[in-house]
Amino acid sequence: MPLPLTTAPPRQNERVTLYVLGEQRIWQPDSYSGRGITVAAGYEYNSPRGFCVRAFRILGLVDVGPLPWRREDQVGFEVAYGRVSPFLTQVQQLQAGLGLPLSNGAPGVEIDEIILEANYHIKLYPGLYVMPDLQYIIRPSAASTYPNAG
Repeated sequence: MPLPLTTAPPRQNERVTLYVLGEQRIWQPDSYSGRGITVAAGYEYNSPRGFCVRAFRILGLVDVGPLPWRREDQVGFEVAYGRVSPFLTQVQQLQAGLGLPLSNGAPGVEIDEIILEANYHIKLYPGLYVMPDLQYIIRPSAASTYPNAG
């Protein structure tokens, strides 16, 4: 029975997490430098009853040495998608319907969130780097309560 409808203590559930990450260089201008473009992807699965986030996916692209005169700089783009456990979403829907505070202190019923990210990694000096980073978040906090944020 969902927690909002009972006074019983919460049950502990078994937790399972599986993930896979990979990357592949898809373009290299020459065989002797570290320059080139790499695609990275990842997927994480969590048991839906034991975690707040059920699945998380990422897809990214990194270009090392995008400019011939800046061979150690890197430019990157990434898209990340997180899906909240359907059990948490159902519990929060029940809580909202009963006028109760939502689990996890959520500002609204949580479903999913998308993050778009771009960055530029600048080598200033050996061992000294600066990396400006821009992010745009669709459904911050995985809820539609707040507007998209950048």
